Amino acid sequence: MEKDRMGSRTLRASPAGAFTLAPVLLALLLPSAAPGQQQAATRLDEQKLTAYARTFAEVSRARDDAYAELGRTHDALGKATIRERLDERIARILETHALSSEDYKHITFVVSTDQGQREAFEKILAEVTGGGGGSPAGS
Repeated sequence: MEKDRMGSRTLRASPAGAFTLAPVLLALLLPSAAPGQQQAATRLDEQKLTAYARTFAEVSRARDDAYAELGRTHDALGKATIRERLDERIARILETHALSSEDYKHITFVVSTDQGQREAFEKILAEVTGGGGGSPAGS
């Protein structure tokens, strides 16, 4: 760190730091596989998307219920109890639909980042919920 004319401390970039950071930035910016290969690996079939849509709708309802209850609860212990019950309810929902937490998070990621998969999910979600249901980006 150096001090500028006003006596404030400032960070100064060094050329060595740029060379150290460059490979990391390159690795992040360059795709690890060809775009077609990457998309093929993350394609979800209709059955998986349907199970996810049903699970997503139930998890969303559970969260909405818990958040409404949290808004009416003012003590820390009560809020902690509500959060624990929500976690347990979500675990039961995932188990009912034979999805692990990791699978649910992965599908949420795929649906959130792949426009084609998101459109397919939204169509199935509308069918499953009768038109509404929300968005996976907020899950």
